Amino acid sequence: MPSYAGKSGQTCLLLSRNETLSNFLQEMNMKFTNRKLIGLLAGSVLTLASFGAYAGESHMAEAIKHAEAAAKTDDGKTIAEHAEKAKTHAKAANEHLDAGITSLNDAIDHGKMKHADLAKKSAEEAVTHLKAAQ
Repeated sequence: MPSYAGKSGQTCLLLSRNETLSNFLQEMNMKFTNRKLIGLLAGSVLTLASFGAYAGESHMAEAIKHAEAAAKTDDGKTIAEHAEKAKTHAKAANEHLDAGITSLNDAIDHGKMKHADLAKKSAEEAVTHLKAAQ
């Protein structure tokens, strides 16, 4: 690199630093952009996966399906597998029922205290849990 005396030498050195800083900022911008894209992609995948889970059968429907499958087969191992799956879904449905009842109690309590916003929110939560338990 040629050396210059005085201000022009300082300017040349400053330009060299600015170019380095510019390259650094471009690299960081690309990394940040890549992270944003990865985050956006991950968020989209999770959103789509949650729609698929929500669109699936309810816990009670799954419990009944597996209990019926267990009752129809003659193989002990298959019966046990379906019974385990039925039990898991029945427990999940029961947890949602309990949460729904708790939310309904909260809606009643808030309603009696004339806290309409909180009562409505609790009632909405109850609906969500009761639908999940179906």
